[in-house]
Amino acid sequence: MKKQASSTVIINFDRQTLVFFVYLFFLAFIVWALLKIFPYSGIIFYPLLISMMLAIITNPFVMKLEKIGFSRTMATVVIVFLLLALFVSLVFFLIPVVEKQLNEIISFVQQTSPDELRVKVITFLKKNLGFIKSDFRQVVAEKIVVLYSNFLQNSFLLIPSLINFLIMLVLIPFITFFILKDGRKFKKALIEKIPNRFFEPAINLFYKVNSQISNYFISQLLVAFCVGFLSFILLLLFKVPYAAFIALVAGVFNIIPYLGPVSGGLLAAGINYFSKGTIGAVIDVALIFVLVRMADDFIFTPNIMSKGVKLYPLLVIAAIFIGGEMYGFWGLLLAIPVVAVLKVIISEVFISLKRYHL
Repeated sequence: MKKQASSTVIINFDRQTLVFFVYLFFLAFIVWALLKIFPYSGIIFYPLLISMMLAIITNPFVMKLEKIGFSRTMATVVIVFLLLALFVSLVFFLIPVVEKQLNEIISFVQQTSPDELRVKVITFLKKNLGFIKSDFRQVVAEKIVVLYSNFLQNSFLLIPSLINFLIMLVLIPFITFFILKDGRKFKKALIEKIPNRFFEPAINLFYKVNSQISNYFISQLLVAFCVGFLSFILLLLFKVPYAAFIALVAGVFNIIPYLGPVSGGLLAAGINYFSKGTIGAVIDVALIFVLVRMADDFIFTPNIMSKGVKLYPLLVIAAIFIGGEMYGFWGLLLAIPVVAVLKVIISEVFISLKRYHL
């Protein structure tokens, strides 16, 4: 009888390949550890995330300055200085509006106890929505009073949050500066560890992933601008006070997909009601931001984002809704870049297997 030859598979790793995979494992472990401690270290990771976004968006401008003779360090200083100047200009623009709104809120809180608020809410509902049953009006009033009481009791917690916010504002320009200045060195160090057999496909993958992330942030800023601009035009048409401030809030918050119209609508509804004192003022704002939300859902995000990251519009919408449903805030924020990067990785893996016989 012939003995059946046993087949063995031997995988040969050269030293360079082994070192490369050790580095990949180490980086994966760092990412895993950061995700684990993220909920407890927001004061570090929020500015880090914002700084990375700013660095990705402004890096092309740094490179243009380098081409006309600036050193990398000087080009980075110029760009960070311009970002700070833009931020300071926005702060000076917003201070008068925010100060007036805060004074109105403080005055309202000082003059209105929870019991007085309950009476005001019931009177308002009876006058403007008389068809609602009295029991339901009482339930609505109680819910509002509970929220108001909780706000008064927990208002002191805003102080630590404000301190953390100020610390973040200080950290962001420094982190952005060092990412812009030294990010190229980190990329070079990583590229040097890539084995020769994987070098070309890895460089292609690295370049395309970087392009997808950059395109995502640029597209998201463009969507936010469109939401803010449309909000501003409609608020002006309906003569809502502080249209520019509300539109700015809607645009900035729309960096998190679909949050802009919601935040802008709530802010505008409160300001418009306090200014005009009628239920019609709230209905006007609701109509404005329903239109803005529809434009964002069906025009801005699907078209701009799908062209930016080269994803089918329906896939963009599905990714946002699934991400938001599964992971909440971070799902909304990261759904599109994650899907875009996964698409690039899967595509490049298949291309490399076919072209380079890996």
